[in-house]
This record gives sequence, structure tokens and C-alpha cells, in this order.
Amino acid sequence: MKSLVLKIASIPWLQHLVFWVLSIAFITSYFAISSEYSSTDLIYSLCFHLCLIPMVYIQLRLVIPNLFQKERYLFFFISSIMVVLFGWIIHFITFEYLVPNLLKSFYIVSFTENTILFGILTIYLILATLLHFSKSWFRVNALEKDKINMELNALKNQLNPHFLFNGLNGIYSLSLKNDPKASEAILKLSDLLRYSLYEVSIESVSLEKELQMIRNYIDLQLIRFKPNRDVQFNVQGTDSPFIIPMILLPLVENAFKHGNLTKDKSFIHISCRYSENHIEFNCQNSFIRKEKESGIGLKSISKLIQLYYADKASLEIIQNDHKFETKLLIQLV
Repeated sequence: MKSLVLKIASIPWLQHLVFWVLSIAFITSYFAISSEYSSTDLIYSLCFHLCLIPMVYIQLRLVIPNLFQKERYLFFFISSIMVVLFGWIIHFITFEYLVPNLLKSFYIVSFTENTILFGILTIYLILATLLHFSKSWFRVNALEKDKINMELNALKNQLNPHFLFNGLNGIYSLSLKNDPKASEAILKLSDLLRYSLYEVSIESVSLEKELQMIRNYIDLQLIRFKPNRDVQFNVQGTDSPFIIPMILLPLVENAFKHGNLTKDKSFIHISCRYSENHIEFNCQNSFIRKEKESGIGLKSISKLIQLYYADKASLEIIQNDHKFETKLLIQLV
């Protein structure tokens, strides 16, 4: 059933055909002389549509494109009234002249009062106008969604090389020292790359999966440092929600990039509190102010959040001479 509706929605002429078939059925039922439909009822309905169809397409093809879409609203309103009057004239000609001469074997007269007739004509005109604008709205919405998806994919692809670059730097430093931990680091990195290559293409992943990748990333990074480094990762929550992939990991990556864990009193503190309805992700790291850097990762994440979550999420960046902090809040309802 759903596929049939989508097929109809994708073929304009089929939309119009279905609309008029339903309209004929409605008018036939509305003006039926008795509870049992007859051929006279159907013929009456078909004749009645001789005034509806021209009126609707004049509105769709001429009035809306030439007046409303050009913001000539007064002329649009006046023209719409004239279209209704035009429909009334066609109705009068149809039942006063055409039907009596062409269908002499049928006794068909218009028993529609002018008030009811004008009401029906106006309703059809409004309905046609609303359907036109609903189609335009859905079309614009679809284009906007496609544009956003393209931007999202571009941003995700931008994050992947950035993430890979930092990961390979860590393994390279181990390989220079022939450190046996390099093989373990490669294994950790392969898991992360698998996630970034395959999971990033889907719309959402469970928060638990993203947090597990963060644990893997932390383990990968800690291989390069002494075991007593002040790195904390605390998670608190129930009912893991779904988020877009690779939205938290770059924040952690940024902390390790600037945390400078080789120095005494350096630290990285990461916390995540979540429920079914919200996520609070906080990342703090020791910080030594350097020359201005490009900050590709945080800029991309900020853009990603803005595109996907709009006003339901916020990324706050707090920075001073000794500490750098990112706070991400996502409302999921």
C-alpha cells in the first residue's frame, strides 16, 4: 500500500487522475437522487465536472504561477473570484444548453442552488490551491533535505581524514622506537577505521557504540604515554539513545591533540550523562595556548550539529590559558 501511494505521488498525471476519479465518486454520492446509484447520477456528476475541471486548471496553470508566485496578491484574490464566476457560467451553459441538446433521452437538470454551487466551486478552488502549495512545499522540503544530507556527508568525509591523520601520527611515533605496542595500536586503529568507514554512512548509531569507539580511541592514545597520566572517562546513563555517528569522537580527539599529556599536571577529563531524551557530553583538557590553528575538527562538528539537530543541540567551547573545555548538549525530544 505504501509503495502504491509513493508511486502515485511520483507521477503527476496519475495524481490528477486519482484526484478526479475520487472527485467524481464524491459528487455522484453527494447529488445521488436515492440511496441506489443510477446511470443518471453518474452522468450528472460527469456533467458537473465540466465546470470544475476548467476552473481548477485555470487556477493551477495561470492564476497561481502568474499572480500569487509573483506576489501580486490583490490581483490573485480578484482573479480567483473571477475563476469561480467562470465556473458558474460554464455550469449554467452546461445544464441549460449542452445537456438538454446532447442528452435528450435523459432528464437531467441542475438542481443545485446558487449558494451551494458557489460553495462547491470555492471549495474546489481552495483545495486545488492548497494541493499546489503542498506539492511545492514537499518539493522544496525534499530539496532542502537532499542538500543537508550532501552537506552532512561532506562534513563526515572531512572528519574521517582528520581523524585518520591523528591516529597514524601516534602509530608512527611508536614504530620509530620499534615499540611492540605498535601492533596493539594498529588493531585499535583498525576497529576505529571500520567504524568511521562503515558506520558513518548510516544516519544514526546507538550512543553505546559511539562511546565504545571513544574507549578504543583512549586506549589507542594511552599506549603512547606513561600509565599514570590523568585521563578519566566517566559514563552515566540508561536507555541508550541514537545519535549521528562520529559526533563525539572528534571532541575527544581534539582533547588528546591539545592536552599535551607528556607534561606534568596535564589531564583529560571526559564525562557523558544521558537518558532516552538527552545527552550531556563534557570534555576538558589541560591547555597551553599556541599559535592559532585551523581547528578543522571542531568547526566541522559545530556545522554538523547545526545541520542535523538545529536548535535542539548546542556546542559550547570554553578556553583559557590553562584549560580547554567543550560542552555538548543534545535534546532528543
